[in-house]
Amino acid sequence: MPSTGSLVQHYEIGDRLGSGGMGEVYRGRDTRLGRPVALKFIDPAHDRDPDRRARLLKEAQAAAMLRSPAVATTYDIGEDDGTLFIVMELVEGETLVERLRRGPLSVRQALGMTLPGSAAIPAVDARRYQLAEAAGRRSFPRMAR
Repeated sequence: MPSTGSLVQHYEIGDRLGSGGMGEVYRGRDTRLGRPVALKFIDPAHDRDPDRRARLLKEAQAAAMLRSPAVATTYDIGEDDGTLFIVMELVEGETLVERLRRGPLSVRQALGMTLPGSAAIPAVDARRYQLAEAAGRRSFPRMAR
């Protein structure tokens, strides 16, 4: 994984923001465009697994095709010393985990957090339809509503 202050291609690496099943996410800065970004690096333990590499590439490609205010924009995908990474819009704010540490959410608060994100579902569903049509399929699994 990169270290704070290092440069990966033209992205300056900042603080680690979090981690998940696929790898770690860092705050960064695009030195060419001068904008803040989030960089998601695949975990080196998984990087040698062709299925996981393919999953990360699919995630980046699918996210790059979405246009919704509820989805972070994907800017780029790269590779550094054999490690894949995705460059995304940096969305500032409190994480759900941080918020829950302060106490439970009311129904109104929970809806206020989840409803804006659900606005992305039609964009995802529309894109799935376009991809199925382009592949010549007449039927495809629909997302549950």
